[in-house]
Amino acid sequence: MGFYREESIEEVRDRIDIVDLVSAYVTLKKTGKNYVGLCPFHSEKTPSFTVNREKGIYHCFGCQAGGDAFSFLMEHEHLDFPEALEELARRAGVQLEEDESGPFRGKPKDHSKELAINLEAARYFYKVMGSETGSAAVAYLLGRNVEAQTRRAFKLGYAPDSWDALLKHFESQDVVPTDVEKAGLAIRHEEKGTYYSRFRGRLMFPIENVRGEIIGFGGRVIGTGEPKYLNSPESALFQKKDQLYGLSLGLAEIRRTSRVLLMEGYMDVIMSHQHGFTSAVASLGTALTAEQARLISRYAREVVIVYDNDSAGIKAAKKAVQAFGDRDVLVRVADLRDAKDPDEFINSHGRDAFEEVISAALPAYEYLIRMGKKQHDMRNIEEKVSLISELLPFLADMNNRVKQAEYVRMTARELDVSADSIVFELKKHEENRRVKLKREEDTDRKHRLQKQQSKTSAAETVIPGERQLAGICLREPSIYREIQSEIEGLVCRDPLVRQVFDRMRALTASEKPFTFHDVVAGLQDEEIRKQVIPLCLAEHSPADPGTARDWIVSLRRAELRHRIDELMEKIEFLEKEGKMDELLEIGKRLRTLQSELNRI
Repeated sequence: MGFYREESIEEVRDRIDIVDLVSAYVTLKKTGKNYVGLCPFHSEKTPSFTVNREKGIYHCFGCQAGGDAFSFLMEHEHLDFPEALEELARRAGVQLEEDESGPFRGKPKDHSKELAINLEAARYFYKVMGSETGSAAVAYLLGRNVEAQTRRAFKLGYAPDSWDALLKHFESQDVVPTDVEKAGLAIRHEEKGTYYSRFRGRLMFPIENVRGEIIGFGGRVIGTGEPKYLNSPESALFQKKDQLYGLSLGLAEIRRTSRVLLMEGYMDVIMSHQHGFTSAVASLGTALTAEQARLISRYAREVVIVYDNDSAGIKAAKKAVQAFGDRDVLVRVADLRDAKDPDEFINSHGRDAFEEVISAALPAYEYLIRMGKKQHDMRNIEEKVSLISELLPFLADMNNRVKQAEYVRMTARELDVSADSIVFELKKHEENRRVKLKREEDTDRKHRLQKQQSKTSAAETVIPGERQLAGICLREPSIYREIQSEIEGLVCRDPLVRQVFDRMRALTASEKPFTFHDVVAGLQDEEIRKQVIPLCLAEHSPADPGTARDWIVSLRRAELRHRIDELMEKIEFLEKEGKMDELLEIGKRLRTLQSELNRI
């Protein structure tokens, strides 16, 4: 895909109602010109998430997340810009036009070289597994009942137990070692300066993104060796927390059924797909992350967790349930009975029995109660209290009060305690969590303020009113054109305000009308961009030329007072030093500034 024309991007932005978009994920309440709600990007009890329909922007005053419809969808649905643009264009009914010379925002990050190297590596590994060198890997897969068709579908391969075989292959393809290293397939020896293969003597599992592009690899050692599993290193292209193994192959079935079977291991997914359960995915051997839960919720309304049937698997299932939080997804958990994992269950009991297990999966909270009763002695009061404490966070995450009340009654009945006592403990838990979140938010806010202040040198004293003036001009860019000459005479000490006015000056020079979004798009510093957005949401100053000029007068007076104070300090110093000639000169300048201040 090439660039998209700026006109297409602007048409999508104009047609999308950001309040309607955000309301699909966040409950919003109108307050003045803005809408407020609980931030979807961090936990909070007091609404600090603000949306402005007129400007098409949002901002969280807690975590500082902010942007427009594109950035909201990118962040919430874990999309890159082209994906978000295409999705919003579909919703808005806009036909996107490509333009190879168009704006950079329409072009995805260029990982084409790494993707090409990964694809070639997968082909090489697949070819090696079909040779005598890969016979041990083939024997291993046959021993696990993996069929040839399945091996092809998942592009399984074998990395030879050689330090440089892969590098020699790429050398024959005119690919230099530094590029192979960048793709995560080679490692540089720091002392010798040479390169060697990252994966050696391993069964290779190519990891694809949702578009079917190979972004990394997982490698399982054949025979003895540590670590048992090895993944590609984290990079801009490959982040484990963002990916799900098997998603690209299972996407059609997931969309058809709106259901995901969530597993832990590569082989669990592979064996499930081989037996027709093609909506199976895995979280790459790590605990399910919030990003992966968000990715699943993009495509499915139901998730069946089918984790290993051991204490670690049960613990991981609990964490997975928590990762979904209050997302609009039905989460159920399957019980594999006597089997260790899905792979073993299917091989031992067959497809029909596995289908029964999936159908019999319990709603997540009911599963937690059942497992909790198995792990705690219900005859012991302390054990019972401990189990209730474990269940409270899950009850607290239920935003639907009817659902919460029903599960409180179920918990009371199952554990033989009073519902009132659970409600009392739940209120205590929620209050403690609210206090903790408030403390964390205050700490985060303090750290962000300290970080921003450290970027501003001591000499750059920010004068109150600069941001109010910038905010007016951002809300109504036409005002800037009207009073530009008056703004040019100001001394702006705030780095953010200087960048905003520099950007507006450049846009005005083009003699084309511009919007708030044009200003933000041209700011290079990400931190500055985040701070600019709330300026457009402020309602304490009317956005009109008169108010802007009042701020200009106020800022001129403040700057004069600042300069007068500096001269007064100099006079005090010169008096102590007895430097009369310099005192006379400074005195003249002081009187001039005082006269100017009086005139204003």
